[in-house]
Amino acid sequence: MKRTICVLSLTAVLFLTVSCAFINKVAQNTNQGEQVYSDINMAYKDKSEMSIDINVFKRTAAGFLDYLDSRDEEGLKRLLCDALLDRTDTEADLDGIFENFKGTIVETTNIASDTEAGLPGHYDGGFYVTTTEETYYVYLVVTVTTRMSDLSEDEEDLLGINQIHFMTLDKKYELKVDKTEYWDFINSHPDGVGHRGDSYNLTYTFGDGEVKTVSCDRLVGGDCYIVTSFGNSEGYAAINTLLIGSRSYVWKLTGTDDSISAEELEAIDFTDAETAHQVFDALEPYAIPDMTYYHDADFRFYNLSDRDSNMKAYVYYGTDTTFPRVRIFDLDKIFAEQDWN
Repeated sequence: MKRTICVLSLTAVLFLTVSCAFINKVAQNTNQGEQVYSDINMAYKDKSEMSIDINVFKRTAAGFLDYLDSRDEEGLKRLLCDALLDRTDTEADLDGIFENFKGTIVETTNIASDTEAGLPGHYDGGFYVTTTEETYYVYLVVTVTTRMSDLSEDEEDLLGINQIHFMTLDKKYELKVDKTEYWDFINSHPDGVGHRGDSYNLTYTFGDGEVKTVSCDRLVGGDCYIVTSFGNSEGYAAINTLLIGSRSYVWKLTGTDDSISAEELEAIDFTDAETAHQVFDALEPYAIPDMTYYHDADFRFYNLSDRDSNMKAYVYYGTDTTFPRVRIFDLDKIFAEQDWN
């Protein structure tokens, strides 16, 4: 009798342990907010697994990164849509990504939730991947459907990842894209949809001056192509300065030793715009924003002499007639989690 009770007790413990683990995994998978790579569960391994479900974009991004980190180029192809796989440049583009991907993944910035990444069935988002040797910007576009019948050939060809941007931070900084041919295509096709065989060119001017023209295939409203460029991210940082934690932007580090103390900040009369500007004009910023991004254009980061190195003075600089505003900013936190003081 005692033996029976012990066996039943052990069985109950095992059942509860497995059940709790399963429930915990399901609960984690149903976290529909933005998350970093290491927190994302149930990564997709094949585009056939994708459908309009929860966490489609995050699970696709995690699958992409799993294959990348394990150096499995053939595995990664399983996530790509047929239209992208059929492009003549795709093999060389993927080879370039894997050849230039250095180190192993440490972590990412927040990866967007489905709500942030787009509409049901079509998702896109960018994030930054830090490895033991480099930092990269990655942007993915993903198309899925729950309607597995009555799809046109073009619609079937678009299912999966249909666009990849992959580059180091120096290339992303002040990146400009000439979309003239894109708009010419849209204006000459009233429905804007496109079909197999339709294409246009985009011209990318990277932060270091490199210019690359990329041919883009357009079908059923989706654009299929891969754009890559590799340099060196040293001297640049991805910083989140918005309430949306999945949107970070590249800042250029100056390497300056100039600094100001928190005590000196408190002594500034910020109602006197001219005097306040004189203080900051005399200092070289710790980091300069990407001027192509309007939100950060009027902000600067400055070193704080009496705080840890991750703590900076975050200054709204504006024009000579605007009053600078200052907050203490922790570079290790996203904007929404800052402890302002």
